[in-house]
Amino acid sequence: MKYKLNFKAAPGAQFSNEDAQKYGPEIYALSEKYEQCTPELAVRTASSPKSRLHDYFLWDNKKCGHLYRLEQARHLINHLIVVVEYPSGEEKETKAFFNLKTKKGIRSYIPVEVVANDEFYYQQVLQEAMNEIIEWKRRYSDYRELRLIFGAVEETQKKLFGAEKVKKKAAKMQPAKKGYRQKKPESSVMQISI
Repeated sequence: MKYKLNFKAAPGAQFSNEDAQKYGPEIYALSEKYEQCTPELAVRTASSPKSRLHDYFLWDNKKCGHLYRLEQARHLINHLIVVVEYPSGEEKETKAFFNLKTKKGIRSYIPVEVVANDEFYYQQVLQEAMNEIIEWKRRYSDYRELRLIFGAVEETQKKLFGAEKVKKKAAKMQPAKKGYRQKKPESSVMQISI
């Protein structure tokens, strides 16, 4: 199936949608060439004044150094959204790159197209999504109005990861006392409970 990729800036990006259309294809081309994209690779490529990425970075070493440029690269890659346009005219927006562990065991940015077609990366994204949902569920577990959502989360966990793994995770999580929010034990900051 053929489709067209357009890029735009995610909320919080320090660049415009117009800039995303300029930088996105360059980052995507790097990820196609090397099967991933790292901040180091983005900065190295952008160091050439001929690169379309060059003007995104601050090159004055009196104001910043290499570590700052790596941070700029992370920000750029994390804030790119891809708009996929299908021949039918349908459009879908999604995160353009996911920061995942590669098959060599290092973290790198993987394009959404690779994630969608590679089980190794796809399972990592599912696991990260479920971890975020589980944390959200723990945080709001005292709100009865959300119980339908909690039930759907548990059913999804069972379907994706099997009932045994879900039981083990649930056993590790201590429920909050009725009427009180659970304090995080690792925090030394005083918390107010209701």
